[in-house]
Amino acid sequence: MLDIFNIFLYKRQGLESRRVAYGSLELIGREMELATKDHAFVVDENGTISRLEKQRANSKTPHSNHESLPIDDDSYPNDSDGAGWRERGRVLFNSGHDERAIDALHCAVAIDENDRVAWKIIALVNCLGTTRIASKALSSSTRALELDQTDGLLWYCYGRANSGLMGNSDDEALAAYLKAVALDDTLSFAWTSLGYTFFKLDRFDEAIGALNHAVELDRADNLAPLVKARIFEAQGRLDDAFNSCETLVGIFEGDALAWMYMADLACARGAYEQAKKAYWVSSQYDVSLEPFALRDEGFVQFLRKRALLSAVYGLAIFGFVVVATKYLLR
Repeated sequence: MLDIFNIFLYKRQGLESRRVAYGSLELIGREMELATKDHAFVVDENGTISRLEKQRANSKTPHSNHESLPIDDDSYPNDSDGAGWRERGRVLFNSGHDERAIDALHCAVAIDENDRVAWKIIALVNCLGTTRIASKALSSSTRALELDQTDGLLWYCYGRANSGLMGNSDDEALAAYLKAVALDDTLSFAWTSLGYTFFKLDRFDEAIGALNHAVELDRADNLAPLVKARIFEAQGRLDDAFNSCETLVGIFEGDALAWMYMADLACARGAYEQAKKAYWVSSQYDVSLEPFALRDEGFVQFLRKRALLSAVYGLAIFGFVVVATKYLLR
């Protein structure tokens, strides 16, 4: 049964604020990596984007067999050859050389500002690559969508440019993610971002639906179960929140954040031994959590003692009432 006093103490001790501060940043970080966690993106000559599993993607060599441009050569297209600069940028992007790709692609759009393929790749690099800058991500994805509104991944990029650390408009992000999954409902990371955005807007039922769909598409999603746990907790469904985290550590045993959530939830439920173990495990997988784990274990011991004292006091009061009642009825 839910122990309100436990939750009150657990919040008063700063565990809630610490968990939200650490956890929220970690969740944002995971959302930033969702699309590129297991896949790399390649673009063909016509601008069609494909996803490759990372086992097949090598940052040193081209991802597709027909790519043949020597990326380390000293030959460059001439100043008026926009198509040449675009092709060079495309192959560099497909080969994992984001910064060099951007330089070539900027030359391409300087020559032809309506180069649809070049803008599409620039948007991918700015939103999903290693050079993520919020203003560039937003401007490039906006320009790419002006030229092509039929690509779900571009809408996902536009949503990303408006959310998390890259922007501040969750309503714009939500509309973009809805468009992305409408165009391509196989984008598991778009479903997860959609669910996370619903969560941030306190639209919990819609968030759960989107997150469940994301997990159906990608069982290795390490964000959706944590967001579901946050939703269940906000709804007072601590058992469901705990089970969601437990499912995640069953897939990713070393997920320190999931272990920490489990510990806090176990503590709030009065499962003190379970909480103590989970706090310790979280610190083993993330040493930065060790000071918190030590403090939290001490707090758990305090709660256990309080529970025992409450039981003793309860029995004593019950005994006193029984004796007093018998005495008064004599």
